[in-house]
Amino acid sequence: ARGWRYDAVSRHGVASGLSAGAHTAEVEYYTQSGTVYLPHSSSNGESYFRLTAHTTPGSQLVSASVFPTATATGTSTAWASLPVALSIGFTTTSDEPTLLFADLSRVQHSAAHVNTAFRIIVDGTDVVAYSNTGDAYDWGYDAISMHGMASGLSAGAHTAEVEYYTQSGTIYVPYHSADGELYLGLGGVIGPP
Repeated sequence: ARGWRYDAVSRHGVASGLSAGAHTAEVEYYTQSGTVYLPHSSSNGESYFRLTAHTTPGSQLVSASVFPTATATGTSTAWASLPVALSIGFTTTSDEPTLLFADLSRVQHSAAHVNTAFRIIVDGTDVVAYSNTGDAYDWGYDAISMHGMASGLSAGAHTAEVEYYTQSGTIYVPYHSADGELYLGLGGVIGPP
């Protein structure tokens, strides 16, 4: 996000095991060097910031998160599991809608002008969300955030997973302690959100 290349940031996260009582959530940032701008200009569009919390009974919540410690690579030209697999299992007791949300803090491609596509798929057949990097080449990392609703599921056990594919080349899910931590998350809320 340099010069006129603004970047929109959207994140989901799950905090579990909190004690009863009041809690505070906050958005923080850091940069290795230089200045970070959070612009507001009516001629260039409005800036908007929001942080929300939704309390959900533990029986309705499933999540998985991964903080990789090494860079992972992938070259699949057909839908496949992420180079760092990300999936969750959940159980419904009836035809309950399930909200699924996923985040990848950064992805990158080995070639310019090649897209990497992502999706959330349930039980290997029901796609509930799509996203893509556009052009995330060299230092142009892209953050992926997507969500979708699974409905019409039968009562019983189900699996949700994040998959990817690229037309050619190699995708990187990078980790460098000097450049910031990497986060992969997939979660779900079972029942009316």
